[in-house]
Amino acid sequence: MGEVKRNLRRTSKPRTQNRGFTLIELLIVTFIISLLLFTGGYAYSLFTNKWQEEIGQFDQVKRFSVGLERLRMATENISPLVIFKDNKQPAFFFIGDKESLLAITHNGLFNFNFPEAFRLTVLTKPSGKKQLLYQALSLEGFAILTESQSIDFERQQVLIDDVDDISFSYYGWSSFFDKKGRTADNLIGELAWSTRFSGLDRVLMPEKIELTITNENQKLNLITELDSSVEEHLRTYFDQEAN
Repeated sequence: MGEVKRNLRRTSKPRTQNRGFTLIELLIVTFIISLLLFTGGYAYSLFTNKWQEEIGQFDQVKRFSVGLERLRMATENISPLVIFKDNKQPAFFFIGDKESLLAITHNGLFNFNFPEAFRLTVLTKPSGKKQLLYQALSLEGFAILTESQSIDFERQQVLIDDVDDISFSYYGWSSFFDKKGRTADNLIGELAWSTRFSGLDRVLMPEKIELTITNENQKLNLITELDSSVEEHLRTYFDQEAN
């Protein structure tokens, strides 16, 4: 009998019951999941914003580099085109000042097989930032002969955009006649930098062109060297006058 009672006591112990989440536990789990989702979403937002910002900066640097390369191509291939002034005297097709440049490039940016008459112009945007505009007219089937000839540019492209400042300067002789007449005993004229250079007035081309780009207190100076003996292109004209 005693053995039976002991067995009954062992089998009568209360069993552990399976129960679900309480409301408090459910709220805690829900809060943790929400916190994880919020943290993940916020991190993803930061990542995508940073990625878009870096992509934007990359695109901006790429456009700037491509614009500089196209600008280099145009200026390094500047050609000394001889035209006639209104007084019938020969001169060179080149006019440059601090914020513009008018010249001929041997290999056009829009038509690589033919020269282009081009004009570079510094423009100020409503934001106060500067941009450099390239305008061109292909010389395929078109010739520039005189000073007063009209030039209607057909195509254009912004090469440099959203910078603080852009300016040109030119290095060359004061005039063709000063350069030809300069000797050790007759030191007339000089090579110097200036913010204006006219091939019509000086009857010469500059020997160097400097482009200065300023942005966020940083300066980039690009110097292009041109042919320093372009006066040889005028020999035929002045020899004819001498005869």
